[in-house]
Amino acid sequence: MSDGRWSWRPRPGERRKPREHQTLRPGLYVLRRAAPFRDHWGLLVVGRALGADVPSPKDRRGRRPLGVLVHFTPLGLRRRVIYRLRPWAVERKVDADEPGALTRLDHFLQRNPRYHFALNNCEHVVSFVETGEAQSPQVQGPLVAAVLVALFALLSLSTI
Repeated sequence: MSDGRWSWRPRPGERRKPREHQTLRPGLYVLRRAAPFRDHWGLLVVGRALGADVPSPKDRRGRRPLGVLVHFTPLGLRRRVIYRLRPWAVERKVDADEPGALTRLDHFLQRNPRYHFALNNCEHVVSFVETGEAQSPQVQGPLVAAVLVALFALLSLSTI
């Protein structure tokens, strides 16, 4: 293997592909985990964004933590240190109002609200932290369709 093809070192003139933890700068990121019928949303805190350091111990493979993943499920609020992004994907970095977003995230973490599929789900939390307004486009479409179907059913019953 003198040409270095099977070596972990890059060939002369090549750059090694950066690892996940080398590409994420400190801050707040919106993450998405794709699912067949709906997506799940979460927030990744990288660095000292909330005033606390991410624990530095490496996992059993020797990887350093990327950050703290915060996501909201029917079982409640989840916070965990993650070492790799999969199955999550970074959608965007919260740049516009990062100090305000971190304040809203801290407020949400202290409040620890109850999960509700239509009124308070993971997407509501991410949009609230990002913009200050809780919205969920995934829920709005089916909810509007259900209201229209119900109105149509009521109108068709009243004309009989």
